[in-house]
Amino acid sequence: NEHFKNTSRYQNSLDRYERVKQLWKNKTTLQSILFDYDDSQTYPICRSFEPNDIGLVGTVCSLIMNLKERTMNITKGNPRQNQKLYEFQLDEKDMNQ
Repeated sequence: NEHFKNTSRYQNSLDRYERVKQLWKNKTTLQSILFDYDDSQTYPICRSFEPNDIGLVGTVCSLIMNLKERTMNITKGNPRQNQKLYEFQLDEKDMNQ
């Protein structure tokens, strides 16, 4: 697929992934990563809404999945403004439906 070969289309996601890997080495909780305030990064994990050539761009929610534990944590909006995490557990029986 040509879309995946052209990394410039999703470079911000790749950079944020690298940032998460860096933070994961130094911090122990999901909250410490989501609530990281280092905006000096080119692509911080959570972005404040700022205008650009396509309109306002920013974090509308954050979702982290732990595939081994079958859990999903989500925040509504940018976690810097709403630090409540909702956790969902996926049961084994749900996988077969």
